[in-house]
Amino acid sequence: MITKLIIFAVLAFPVIALGRRITDENDRRHYVFFGYLAGSFIAAASMAFTRSLNQLDGNAFMLAVGVLVIVGLWKFLFGPWNPRIKVAVLGTFVFWIAVDLLQKQDGTAERIAMLLATLVAAIPAAIWCILFLKQHKNKITTVVLTFFAGMLSTAPILFYDHVVRSGYDLHFFLFRITPEHFMRSSKTFVTHALTGQSGVISASVAATIVSFILVGVIEEWSKHWVVKKSDRATFSSITDVIQLSVIAGIGFAFAENVINPSYFIAFIKDYLIRPQVPQFLPFLGSVFGRSIITNMVHITCSGILGYYYGLAFFARPVMEDDRAQGKRHHLVSFIHKTLRVRRVLVFKHVAMMQGLVISMGAHSLFDTMVSLPEVLPGRPQTIGAMLGMSSGPLNMINIVMLAAFIYVFGGWVLLRYLFKKRRDVKEYGQVLNQEVFVPA
Repeated sequence: MITKLIIFAVLAFPVIALGRRITDENDRRHYVFFGYLAGSFIAAASMAFTRSLNQLDGNAFMLAVGVLVIVGLWKFLFGPWNPRIKVAVLGTFVFWIAVDLLQKQDGTAERIAMLLATLVAAIPAAIWCILFLKQHKNKITTVVLTFFAGMLSTAPILFYDHVVRSGYDLHFFLFRITPEHFMRSSKTFVTHALTGQSGVISASVAATIVSFILVGVIEEWSKHWVVKKSDRATFSSITDVIQLSVIAGIGFAFAENVINPSYFIAFIKDYLIRPQVPQFLPFLGSVFGRSIITNMVHITCSGILGYYYGLAFFARPVMEDDRAQGKRHHLVSFIHKTLRVRRVLVFKHVAMMQGLVISMGAHSLFDTMVSLPEVLPGRPQTIGAMLGMSSGPLNMINIVMLAAFIYVFGGWVLLRYLFKKRRDVKEYGQVLNQEVFVPA
């Protein structure tokens, strides 16, 4: 790994230099070439270091170094390029990762399944994009960039899952981390619940909930991070931020549906390839359910965080509008008077904390609700059965269907409301720095 570090560090210098030159001079004639060069370099380096992790089993320190290198490459992928260059960089990176994933498939049937999964997953992704692009207009370059960024925002959770499944320990100098997998804690919960070990049950329940919260935190933060790194120069209204956050969520759901072997690839194998007669109805039902429910979960949670990020991003003009309308922010005023911190700064942090808590909490709640029938002893399917009721109206409410209704219909109504709010559609202009805005 040390040799690879040196080689890729040396090769990175000309890539960075060329990228900064093109960015500074806004030389659009070379953005395709640079995008191919930078995207290919980052893809090759990422794949090389990821494969190196499999050869370092037991060496916790070098595994930690490898993780830090991959994090550095991830940040370099979203470097200080203009939107046209960034589209080329991310598009090239996605292309090489897709080629690598196809090559890893064992046999022609596996490759066909992945290609079909990609085509099938692209249909609902395109429909969702069209539906939300009708809510607000934006440049196609920005939309494509955000969709690519959303696809790549799956990397942190996939990498975390890879580290967990491989059983790696990471040694960061003064402390050691052993990531825990949700399925491991949930199996412990079920096993000890059946044997009546209540103390262990409580610990296992806590571990299970923490696992879901961790997944929600990783996924929502990664989607937010790519939007912040990709699009903040194009924001001129809160609606901009909401829409592009939603597009990132759609990109995330698309990549997740294709890459995760339990989703679209499994549907194609189980219902179209393996049976002697293709089973189209179960296939369409599985695809439809996942395309509607889970996609809308990502869309809703991303849109919520996008709204609060928009409030934080346009904190000063938003506060000025609220002051003109007589609205008061009591929590902001209290923190400002207590800690002597500027009101704008307090407003930004309060808005972001609200967005993070609500979006991550909503994501974790959905994961918990749809997994309860598989986790709890007896596998209860309804609210009544979960509460131990033998009869009553709650026994008619399916847990998974309730979650689907809340997040699909409730999420759609909420986002439509946010897109129509007067404050959200107001054009504040594009930010030059943290305090100055240019009216649109």
